[in-house]
Amino acid sequence: MDDTEVMLADAVQVFLQDRQHKERLRKTYAGQSAYDPALWADMAAQGWLGITLAEPLGGVGLAPRHAAVIARGLGRHAMPEPFVASAALVARLANRLHAQHAVAWQGIARQLLSGDAVLAPAWQEDGATLDAMPRCVGQAVDGGTELTGTKHAVIAADIAAHYLVSGVWQGLPALWQVPTQASGVRAEVRTGSDGSSAATVAFTQVFVGDAQCLARGDEVIAALREARDEAILLTSAQLLGLAEQGFAITLDYLRTRVQFGKAIGSFQSLQHMAVDVRVQLSLAQAAVRVALRAFESQPAAESTRAAIARAKARASQAALQSGKFGVQAHGAIGFAAEADIGLYLKGALRLSAYLGNASHHRQALAFPPVEAQGATP
Repeated sequence: MDDTEVMLADAVQVFLQDRQHKERLRKTYAGQSAYDPALWADMAAQGWLGITLAEPLGGVGLAPRHAAVIARGLGRHAMPEPFVASAALVARLANRLHAQHAVAWQGIARQLLSGDAVLAPAWQEDGATLDAMPRCVGQAVDGGTELTGTKHAVIAADIAAHYLVSGVWQGLPALWQVPTQASGVRAEVRTGSDGSSAATVAFTQVFVGDAQCLARGDEVIAALREARDEAILLTSAQLLGLAEQGFAITLDYLRTRVQFGKAIGSFQSLQHMAVDVRVQLSLAQAAVRVALRAFESQPAAESTRAAIARAKARASQAALQSGKFGVQAHGAIGFAAEADIGLYLKGALRLSAYLGNASHHRQALAFPPVEAQGATP
């Protein structure tokens, strides 16, 4: 880690230790997402939401590895806030596309930097593919465009002010900014196991003015793919944080819980299981480091996408194994709502599935997908 990463990691730990209250995560039992708008605004004030946003847009302009430090810290505190989807992914799109509509992107950058509003990228066409090629159709009408289509896995739709919607306009890929309360927009929101939310959003002849079109052309697809790959990588870092902290909680419990007159950490069967988790953690840490270096040097290379797939598969496996081991080692209390270890397993369950689970990415490594090269209405 460089000096900036070390200082950032320390700052993230200090800030979240004071601001993250895990009790809010237990609200999910009532079917409510656990997002905290005030905490989101505080994260913006720390400079986190715009950490990779280019300096001309008002951001800090740091590298993906610095965003990964934040994502890893969020994982260590089991936080559901949509940093990856609504900050890092939006920043990558802004960096790549702002030249096409500087005024609109400056407005988006201001929302990102202030934390006053949440933006929800709506780009995923179905739950079975991560191809960025859009199928939502924009039909030209007087004064603008009517959007029709459905987007899946839209994170934080229940608290977002605007969607960033990808689609096809006159045979060209395009990206629009659409108010979440616009006529013709309908969101079916589901609460995640970790206090987050995801939605299926239907757009039925939703009118958007010409000024709401953020970009058009093949550069939209290139930007979406790059943003998607960075999001997968940062989600891997967040999973790594979940795995590390969940394992630390479990080791502490093994040292202090006494049965038959001795600490249960002295039981050989539990020691063997702990070693298995430690091995998976080491493999995941190495995979994430390699993928970060590859993405920063050659973001569009096929070898980079393979490294990112390995990182997501490794981090997903490590987080799930750490969480399951933790609940098992805790015994009956591990299943109780009051036990923090359960929050880490729930976070691992959600994030391991988000943007492709381990099986999806291993299959992608074995049979690399051929992504479409052009848009069709």
